[in-house]
Amino acid sequence: MTSQKLVNALALFSVLGGLLIIVTQVWFYVTPDSIYATYLDQVGYIFVLLGAIGLYFGQFKNLGAFGLFSFIFLIIGLSLWLGVKWYQSFLIEDLLAFDSKVLDSLPTGFIGHMFSVYLLLFGVLLYGIANAWKGVRWAGWLLIVASVAELIPFGTYVAQLIAGIGFVWLGNTVRKNVKEERGKLV
Repeated sequence: MTSQKLVNALALFSVLGGLLIIVTQVWFYVTPDSIYATYLDQVGYIFVLLGAIGLYFGQFKNLGAFGLFSFIFLIIGLSLWLGVKWYQSFLIEDLLAFDSKVLDSLPTGFIGHMFSVYLLLFGVLLYGIANAWKGVRWAGWLLIVASVAELIPFGTYVAQLIAGIGFVWLGNTVRKNVKEERGKLV
C-alpha cells in the first residue's frame, strides 16, 4: 500500500467518524438514553482517532512543529476520552445492575472523567489552531469553536456537531490534497 492510499484510507476514517458523531448527537438530542447511539458514538470516536493519524500525516509539512505538538495532544486526549466512553458504554450498566450504590464509592471517576474531557478539548483546540494557522483554515476554526462551545452550558450537543463537521471537512480536504512523491507523504 502506498503512502497516498494509506493517508486517504485513514482520512476516510475521519470523515466516517465525523459523520457518526453528527448522527449520534442528533440521535442523543431526540433520545438521550439510547444505548445504540452510545455504541455508534463510541465507534465514531474510534474512527476519528484513526482518522487523526491520516489527517496529520497528510499535512505534516504544512503544520510544522506546532502541528506535531497539537497532534500529540489530540491523540492523547482522544485516547483518554475513548477510555471514558468505553467505561460509560459498557461498564456502568453492568456495575449498576450488580449494585446500585457501587458508583457512590468511586470518587475518583469524576476527576478522571473531567481530566479526560479537558485534555481532549485542549488537544482539539491546539489542533484547530494549527489548522487555522497553516492547514485547512475553516475546518481548524470549526475545531476551535467546538472546543470553546463545549465549555458553555448546554453546549455539548452543538460542540460535538461542530467538531464532527470539522473532522469531516478535514478528512475530505486531506483526501483531495494528498499527493504522492516516491515513498514520501506530502
